[in-house]
Amino acid sequence: MDPQLESRFGEVVTKVRGYHPSPDIDLFRSAFEFAADRHAGQVRKSGEPYIGHPLEVAAITADLQLDLYSLCAALLHDTVEDTDTSIEEIRERFSDQVAFLVNGLTKIAKLKFQSREEQQAENIRKLIVAMGRDIRVVLVKLADRLHNIRTLEHMSAEGQRRIARETMDIYAPLANRLGISWIKGELEDQSFRYLDPEGYYELATAIQKTRAERERYIRETAGLLRDIVQQRDVKAEISGRPKHFYSIYKKMRESQIGLEQIHDLTAFRVIVDDTSTCYEVLGLVHALWRPVVGRFKDYIAVPKANGYQSLHTTAIGPNGERVEVQIRTQEMHRVAEYGVAAHWAYKEGRSVARDDGQTFKWLRQLIESQAEIHDSREFLDTVKLDLFSDEVFVFTPQGDIKSLPQGATPLDFAYSVHSEVGNRCVHARVNGRVVNLRHTLSNGDTIEIITRSDQRPREEWLDIVKSSRARQKIRQYVRQEKKEKAKDMARGILVSELKRYGLRFEAVLKSGDLDAAAQLLKLQNADQLLIALGYGTLRKEAVIERLVPPDVRPRDEAGTSGPTASVRRIGERIKSLIGKQERRGIRLAGMDGEVMVTYARCCNPVYGEEVVGFVTRGRGITVHRTDCNRIEHLEEERRIDVEWESLARGEAESTRRRVTIRVICRDEPGKLAEMSSALTSRGVNIAQAHCRTREDGLSSNTFDLMVTSIGQLSEAMKQVKRVDGVSSVERVQG
Repeated sequence: MDPQLESRFGEVVTKVRGYHPSPDIDLFRSAFEFAADRHAGQVRKSGEPYIGHPLEVAAITADLQLDLYSLCAALLHDTVEDTDTSIEEIRERFSDQVAFLVNGLTKIAKLKFQSREEQQAENIRKLIVAMGRDIRVVLVKLADRLHNIRTLEHMSAEGQRRIARETMDIYAPLANRLGISWIKGELEDQSFRYLDPEGYYELATAIQKTRAERERYIRETAGLLRDIVQQRDVKAEISGRPKHFYSIYKKMRESQIGLEQIHDLTAFRVIVDDTSTCYEVLGLVHALWRPVVGRFKDYIAVPKANGYQSLHTTAIGPNGERVEVQIRTQEMHRVAEYGVAAHWAYKEGRSVARDDGQTFKWLRQLIESQAEIHDSREFLDTVKLDLFSDEVFVFTPQGDIKSLPQGATPLDFAYSVHSEVGNRCVHARVNGRVVNLRHTLSNGDTIEIITRSDQRPREEWLDIVKSSRARQKIRQYVRQEKKEKAKDMARGILVSELKRYGLRFEAVLKSGDLDAAAQLLKLQNADQLLIALGYGTLRKEAVIERLVPPDVRPRDEAGTSGPTASVRRIGERIKSLIGKQERRGIRLAGMDGEVMVTYARCCNPVYGEEVVGFVTRGRGITVHRTDCNRIEHLEEERRIDVEWESLARGEAESTRRRVTIRVICRDEPGKLAEMSSALTSRGVNIAQAHCRTREDGLSSNTFDLMVTSIGQLSEAMKQVKRVDGVSSVERVQG
């Protein structure tokens, strides 16, 4: 064994002995030697032996003062993923607990995913399910991510940005939700360093220049606080700490101010013995310095969802500068630093599902949502929404506290009570006053929900709610309602079609023939068949072919039947039902006359692009671009050749279509005007523009353009690409 690794192992053991009454060091050493053996010959991108990584993860896990099973899992967390070790072998050698933790930490690698985003979502899903059973899984995962981002300098620039982005989006908010402030702060600072290197080093340099001055300020201010508590014989520990770079950076961006205008770069902590003394010290601080109105927070009376408790106040201190003071007990401070890891109950593997407090309510909701949300992107969006949201605390009429995302509405509150209360909600009383569903709730509001039995959720409610639970329940209801409508439509179609052959729909359904037809069509059951037929993803002819014998079905006038005849019949039926409609420049191959034409939203074709048509039930012909990724999922027999008609001079306006492009550029004054000028110089009309400043210092600009042809769009995109500071221009699909 490398002497340096052996020495580091000894340091971790010493750390464990400092908080664990009787650690099983033999088990810990066995896990270390096993991991070292399995990772033998493997090196990290830095060139160092790979075993150094799991050892450092174990050291961070020890900083969280977790049990020996967690430390063993930290040492073994990559053995299953990166060596030929199996979970069964881990279980036999180190116990069921260690095996469960290692399995929860092992990425899903053996399945094929359509994208990196889908793989990321499924790995996060697996992690959340595992942490729902044992919170230690995510604590070890955070230790793993912390060491990885500490050593990110050896990755490629693309890898650095990808990992930093994922850390900022998922793991830092997760650490915050779990109340582990020091891990959250370091994850954010390290991510900031790679997402915006220029901004990071500029801020670090500016702060370093004032370091001596700030250290003097901390000593003097802490001394004043110490004097006032000693005068009252209050026993207290007082310290000042600089705020994390990223929190300072966020404040600068949100307030649009420079570093020199931020006067509270330091937060002071006063740690006392009991809760009553916290309030006594608060009074002393307010007697010494004038408090800033609206900056007092009582997290002792109303703890944060992660269990954090403290009194926060901001006052005008020495030299007229703002002083932020946090007052808490020793136990509150331990929870503030270690979060859920501070509770021994969770070190013993207590299940989140059995915890009846507020601490893990958000996690239980995430676990519920992962079971109901099957789309990977939607699930990842739900996770980010839940993790990022700041909180607002409101009350039920009975005085119970509910925590909701900042900006929440009465609908969010209603769905937090029960899904049926949300579904039937018509308005609310907030502090005794009737308000509409769009009303924004504030801290301390008391809410009473008014329901009506005939009320139903509507899709536009998704624009009102802020909580993932409300969004999930509304989507669930709307989807189910659409399915029921599709089934009703399909029943109507089949009742009419079967009647032509002397068959009754109810009899076919009862006999099981519809289920049998579904099986032949690779669908689960009759319900799924009806839904597919109602949505238009399944041809009625395909169903009839499997329900009615061939000798009973009529042949078409050319003496043929099947898909070709089906398309022809559908086309003729469209023409007879719709009559002549505005084609907007499309010619249909093989069809005389004109039929209704719509343009697919998924690819949004523009005049001049290569296109193909698909017969769509109830909507005539839908036109797609030939490179649209939806085409492969559409039935070949519905395909029909289409082409753009030649237009006479002056007819171009009839083909004007709305297209969206995204432009990434430097975030500088006047840049929007330059880009707009470049676009309009090519005759393009800007219908809408949306600009967003990103955390990496760039600006993401989305333009909705009205263009007459693909040529005009291409010219406009080339012109805006020439604007100084523009790094990319792309067309947005869908």
